[in-house]
This record gives sequence, C-alpha cells and structure tokens, in this order.
Amino acid sequence: MDVGRFEAPAPRPEPSFDDLVDDGMLIAEAAVRMAVKNELIVRALRDRTDFRPDTAAAVAVRELRRLAVESEMDARRLDEEREHAEGRVGAPTHQTDYRADDTGRLARRSEVLRTLADRLVRLSADRAHLDRLVEVARRQAWEEIGASILERTALAWGSGAAVSPAERRARVRELERDLRRLHAERAPEQGA
Repeated sequence: MDVGRFEAPAPRPEPSFDDLVDDGMLIAEAAVRMAVKNELIVRALRDRTDFRPDTAAAVAVRELRRLAVESEMDARRLDEEREHAEGRVGAPTHQTDYRADDTGRLARRSEVLRTLADRLVRLSADRAHLDRLVEVARRQAWEEIGASILERTALAWGSGAAVSPAERRARVRELERDLRRLHAERAPEQGA
C-alpha cells in the first residue's frame, strides 16, 4: 500500500504583537469570568446571599488587577532572563537555558506582558466592561446552579427511595420556590 511521500507542513507565520496581546486578554478575561462566577455560586449556595452587581464587579476588579500584577512580574522575570542570556553562546542545556539568540524573543514576550498588564489595569476601571463581564459570569453561575438544582431533583425523585406524601409535597414546594427564584433572575435578561 502506497501512503505517499511525507511533505513537511509550511512554517506557521509568527503571530503579530497584537495577536499575542489579544490571546493573553482572552485567557485573562476567561479566568476573571470564572473567578466571578465561582464567587457568585459560593455566595448564593454557601452564604445564601443575593446577587449584588457591585460586589461581583469588585471581584472582577480584584482579579483583573491581580492578573496585571502577575503579568508585570513575569515581564520583570523575563527582563532578568534576557540580561542573563546576553553574551551567552552555545547550545542550551534545557528549555529555559536562554542564550544570546533568545534575547529578541524574550524582549518581545516581556513587552507583550507589559502591554497586557496595562490593558488589564485599564479594564479594571472601565465600568461598562465590568458590567458586561459580570453579566456573563452571572448567567454562567445561574446556569450551573440551575443544572445543580435539576440534578439534585432528579436524584431525589429517581432514587427509588420511599418518600412520604408530606415529604413529596415539601420537595415540590422547595422546587417551585427554586424555580420561581431562577425565573425571576432570568426575567430581566429575557425581556432585553
């Protein structure tokens, strides 16, 4: 059987500076949304507190600024690596054994990280952006909570365990209350 000749794929073009920063932003914003979503879930289920947009926005601000500090620290570390690599020649002995040939790439990575840090700080002060981020996180939190309620209900009803009529009525009332609360939370977004 002839499987043909191997042809090496064409080299991928190096991503642009803006593409690298945009990719970093996508990752950072996903992390912030997850942190806000998790905070909302914990506050709702463990602490039994209501959703407060300002509280959620404060979590988003904290996370954006934390990631900005982390990016700036990584940029400084790369600057130190670059200084250490200047003038070093020869073959590296491991992945982070940087040499003079690596200084350009290290400088670029450092600049990308600093630009990312600047954007994250700016976004932490952009109320419209924070509101959008919090709204997406709120929706994701309610989807998880709703799925959990449905799963718990299915387990309780599908377990085959004997349930008294009084307990069944209490469970139905609890489910109806949870569903009304979930519906009330979703009503504003359905009307928009």
